Amino acid sequence: MFPYITLDVLLVGFVFAMPLGILIASHIRKLVSNSLAGFIGFGLIGISITLLAVLNISVERGGASSLGYTTGIFGGGAAMRSILAILFWIGGVLVATVIVKGKVTQLVNQIANQSDSIAFFASVVAATLMPLVFVQVRCQHGWKRFEELSESMRIGEARSELLTVLRLAPNSVWQGRTVAEAFQYVQAEYDRIEQARQRLPHPPEDSQTVIQQSRYLAILGETDLALSYLQQFPAVSRSADAALLRATIFETRQAWDDAINEYVLGQKQLMASGEPYQISTQWQTALRGEGFCRRKAGDLLAAERAYLKLMQAAPSGSNALLLAYFYEDVQKTSAAKKWIREAVRLEPAYGDEAQRLWGKLATSHFGCFQAYRN
Repeated sequence: MFPYITLDVLLVGFVFAMPLGILIASHIRKLVSNSLAGFIGFGLIGISITLLAVLNISVERGGASSLGYTTGIFGGGAAMRSILAILFWIGGVLVATVIVKGKVTQLVNQIANQSDSIAFFASVVAATLMPLVFVQVRCQHGWKRFEELSESMRIGEARSELLTVLRLAPNSVWQGRTVAEAFQYVQAEYDRIEQARQRLPHPPEDSQTVIQQSRYLAILGETDLALSYLQQFPAVSRSADAALLRATIFETRQAWDDAINEYVLGQKQLMASGEPYQISTQWQTALRGEGFCRRKAGDLLAAERAYLKLMQAAPSGSNALLLAYFYEDVQKTSAAKKWIREAVRLEPAYGDEAQRLWGKLATSHFGCFQAYRN
């Protein structure tokens, strides 16, 4: 595979390639004249930048077809990335000794005279191993992020996250799945949703079609387009469904205040509808979302009120456990224990999870030393 680059990978590669690049350039400088050093330096800089840009664009255009590229040593072009970074530093140092001269040239000569095999070996290890380790860590984070996005039905963003992992490390494996297999699965899901979106009538025939079109766009990661599409239909845009959809989009962007406003607007729309809103899943979604976003925004009292209203509207084990986790997070041990018991009373199947949360309370909260069954 060609050496795909993200900004963080690029910076790490260039930082750790610097010692080896300087060492090699210092020895080259002792052997060549000023004019030849400048020629070589500018040539290496131009080659490294051009080759990196061309190959990176090739991968960008490759899309899913990049599955077919050969991987090379270390996978994902890691070796090529390191080589290009080293060439850039060699060229940069050579050019600096020609243009700046003076102290730069003296420093380069000093490095050449004092360097030994140990320094050279250490710089080789830094230039090759450290970027590789960083890419592995970067890909592990990408896998975890992919799972979070997939569970939240943010298929477009999940696909983009996994595509980055695929391009950086095409041999990556996570929990028994190769990145190629996982990408093929999420790509199929992405295509399925896109095809369903395209089958919707255009222009839309009713409000539900507008909402569904916007929802599909949001799932595919086209959130700006989803918001602008809703705005084209003012009557639909003022509905509870539209408010909850906008709230979800703002929540995924971590725009907590905007999300709270939309969740509250959705509740107002539901109350004004004349329907038995308090038993609807929309009402529960609005309260649950409001509580979560207020908690993230630091408004704990308002978050508590939203969660209690949710429990009043839908007294279930899952909602009781949600309150228990909330109180555990804000260090209200007695309240957390109360709702743990309530969760198990309502739904005994939550016993194992309740036991784990109780154990967490016992180890992380002062004064919580009673046994669970007490």
